[in-house]
Amino acid sequence: MTLPEIAIQRPVTMLTLLVSLAVLGGVAITRLPLASRPDDDEPEIFVRFPYPNASPEQVEEMIIRPAEDVLGSVKGLKQMYSRCEDDGGSIRLEFDWSANLHLARVDVWEKIERIRRDLPEDIEDITVTESWDSREADDPVLEVRLSSDLDLSESYDVLERRIVRPLQRVPGVAQVRLDGVSPKEVHINLRLASLELHNMDVREVTRILRGSNFDQSLGRIREGDRRFTVRTVGAFKTVGEVAGLVLRADGLRLSDIADVTYKEPEPVFGRHLDGKFAVGLTVSAESQANVVEVCDALERRIAALDKDPELRGVRFLVRESQGREIKQTLLELLWSGLFGAVFAAVVLYVFLRRVSTTLASVASIPLSLIVTCGVMWLQGSTLNTMSLLGLIVGVGMLVDNAVVVIENIFRHQELGRDRKLAAELGSREVSTAVIAATLTSVIVFLPVVFNKPSRLNIPLKEIGVTVCLTLLASLLISQTLIPLCTAWVIRAQPSPRPRWMVWLERRYVQALGFNLRRRWVAPLIGLGVAASAFYPFYQVEMNFDPGETSMYAQVGYQFSEEASMKRREEVISYVEACLEPHRA
Repeated sequence: MTLPEIAIQRPVTMLTLLVSLAVLGGVAITRLPLASRPDDDEPEIFVRFPYPNASPEQVEEMIIRPAEDVLGSVKGLKQMYSRCEDDGGSIRLEFDWSANLHLARVDVWEKIERIRRDLPEDIEDITVTESWDSREADDPVLEVRLSSDLDLSESYDVLERRIVRPLQRVPGVAQVRLDGVSPKEVHINLRLASLELHNMDVREVTRILRGSNFDQSLGRIREGDRRFTVRTVGAFKTVGEVAGLVLRADGLRLSDIADVTYKEPEPVFGRHLDGKFAVGLTVSAESQANVVEVCDALERRIAALDKDPELRGVRFLVRESQGREIKQTLLELLWSGLFGAVFAAVVLYVFLRRVSTTLASVASIPLSLIVTCGVMWLQGSTLNTMSLLGLIVGVGMLVDNAVVVIENIFRHQELGRDRKLAAELGSREVSTAVIAATLTSVIVFLPVVFNKPSRLNIPLKEIGVTVCLTLLASLLISQTLIPLCTAWVIRAQPSPRPRWMVWLERRYVQALGFNLRRRWVAPLIGLGVAASAFYPFYQVEMNFDPGETSMYAQVGYQFSEEASMKRREEVISYVEACLEPHRA
């Protein structure tokens, strides 16, 4: 028994199935995560070994070469590239697009732990990220600028407590980072003359400092039924304790050979907002978080921070928000799809000439899209610009199957058959043709779907998968809903064809007869059309990675000589003062 026969003979069963699919799709639409693009980041992992005050040769010999030897056996590694600098080294690991980077990251950490004891003792924290620069490791979903009439450069504690921590508590937030302001640090500036006077070595001072500033657990002690946890408490609590550290048995203290201060580090970069010093705030989301929901929650929390009395005078400017961009892009594509569906309905009504028949055909558009969204949700996909574009591409193809089936059913009604028999015969006759046409369209996209992943193929695969799902859903609707409606719901009788359609059919028959009598004409015209496309094809610019357009202009500064931060700020302030009169 075919699907049309099941739909006609068991309408309640088929209607229940279609309603269930519609409900599943409706739930999926509300829960389908929104994203800007599919996940097409380069499959790369970067390992950084900070080792300041060392030459590149030392970094290569002591750190990079041992790390390369052990990281070369990471599963799925395609290429490894390293670089050494005077403040440490970095290794870039490139993997195949089909590799699981989460497992690869775990494998990298295991390899590093094996050689950690062979690395220099004074090496700083090793990091494994997805970018050369740790500041760009996590793609921020929200960028905010903070400015105030007060000096924010010394307000790190307030900003950390009243802004960073509340934002970190927003569900889906992975990291909140402040740029342009840093916490206070203890600076120990050794005096060379004092070192020589007291016959002290820098390495000895470093060893004593490192050994005097740590807390360590020493284990547990059991005494009968009681158990004690033993630990040493030796970390410095105040700057005075650091300055008063005893270095030798004769009572020599650190303050005798060094100046100990507690202050903010010198800034290495700065920001301005409306001509005043500004602090940057970047927020990164968790990998499985809904970017739109996270950005909306962050903006609501930022709006609530304006009422905080401790932040009085601090102005917030949301510079970039991926949530806004995603919603704007998806909304524009959604309106384009709606207009396309309306135009398709108008064209269908012009040719079908029946409101009920047109509505039945047009109903296949939203139902097919809803079913497709349900399948996408079950697959764990996101609704992004590429998948939405695939849905829009499929809108124009969705009604094809429904129109073919419903027109053939009404042809049988014109021959005098009752509604049920006409629906069964009409859908059965074109069933093979409709299935073959749909599968032919699906097969066209299969090479894109199963092609080897790459930066170009991943977005194309997203479109191909969506179009294939949409076409298969439309095939299901045409073989079930259309026969069901024509047999049990639509009661309109066939109406006579208008004159213009009769005239159009006659002209088509004449053109068809002309081509059949002169069979060489159609192939010749086809070859001519194909040949005429060669020259325009080679004149079109081949660019598969078009540049992104921006809604703002960026001004860069290049200094001919080394300039301090103060001097650079003076130049930038002068340029900003020149541009201020031209503010819109």
